[in-house]
Amino acid sequence: SAGLGGTWVASRVDAGVTIGPEGRRDLADVLDPGRHVVTLGAWRSADQLGGPGDAAAAFDRGALAVAAQLVGLGRRMLDLTVGYVVERRQFGVPIGSFQAVKHHLAGAALRLEFAAPAVYGAAWSLACGQPSAARDVSVAKALASDAARLTGRIALQGHGAIGYTTEYDLHLYLKRAEVLARSWGDAAWHRDRVASHLGI
Repeated sequence: SAGLGGTWVASRVDAGVTIGPEGRRDLADVLDPGRHVVTLGAWRSADQLGGPGDAAAAFDRGALAVAAQLVGLGRRMLDLTVGYVVERRQFGVPIGSFQAVKHHLAGAALRLEFAAPAVYGAAWSLACGQPSAARDVSVAKALASDAARLTGRIALQGHGAIGYTTEYDLHLYLKRAEVLARSWGDAAWHRDRVASHLGI
């Protein structure tokens, strides 16, 4: 495969292609067991999908899609938590009336509200073919990853013990947010990419 550039596809039945849970497994595999681990060992020239730049463009579209999902997940976790803290009572009052709870939820909402325009801006950059598109996608992915993970932690704290149970939907959103935050490059990787684009 040395010297082959571009984007390639391999069929499940081709020689040299193995799809299955092989080798090292990481946290994402545990949280998302439906993931496939794919090993490619051979290509045919007829299987080429595109040139070298196409893979980078596809990566940016994937990272942007994940950033948008993270903002949506964060908003859902925040909505669930706000609904819960309004109903859950402690010391005769809703726990949402406590200043510390309000401040945590406001902080999560603020992070999500900063991430959303970055996602919209990156989508515009990609759609218009702007030279800054890759940088804009990385800004969006880093902000969305951080916002969703922070919101997940705050949501879990706001819910208390019920947030840990599998009977309550919060765990689904928490797990998905953790997996997506690490998919298509984590926040640190995307911050490094932004720094590279800026020459820092």
